[in-house]
Amino acid sequence: GMADRPEAANGLLKALRQVFKHALEYDFVDVNPVTQISNLKPINKTGFHAWTIEEVEQFKKAHPIGTKPRVAMSLLLHTGQRRSDVVKMGRQHVKDGWMDVTQQKTGKKLSIPVVDELKAVLDAGPTGDLTYLVTQYGKPFTSNGFGNWFRRQCDAAGLPQCSAHGLRKAAAS
Repeated sequence: GMADRPEAANGLLKALRQVFKHALEYDFVDVNPVTQISNLKPINKTGFHAWTIEEVEQFKKAHPIGTKPRVAMSLLLHTGQRRSDVVKMGRQHVKDGWMDVTQQKTGKKLSIPVVDELKAVLDAGPTGDLTYLVTQYGKPFTSNGFGNWFRRQCDAAGLPQCSAHGLRKAAAS
């Protein structure tokens, strides 16, 4: 019934595997029926669109230094971090030109160089107190809230094919 949403179906299978594993351990069931079910293949085989240099320049033109979208794009591009990590970054993480962060997903500690372009954008702001990126109410973004907000900034720049994750891919290349 979830063939049109294979990622959601696979997430459900993953959760059910754990529930039945627990049920097996405590003798609530005799077999884990979910282990016999294969994951569905994802529909989107190409993944997220990686931004081109031209798209980065187009975003910069639409959102110049001194704007919140530019701060967001620069953090994503120049740190290569996930949106869940970017929304937690703040000035307290920077010392002597390095940003020390702990990735939320992996728990890995990283020291990322703050390149001149990123420093200039962060210095120009606007930024919050404990996190660089804040909502219109001055509160830190959630990862999903930031993703939705950034999606609208890409659309405003005429880049509907671009996303926060696509900047991570561009940074890697």
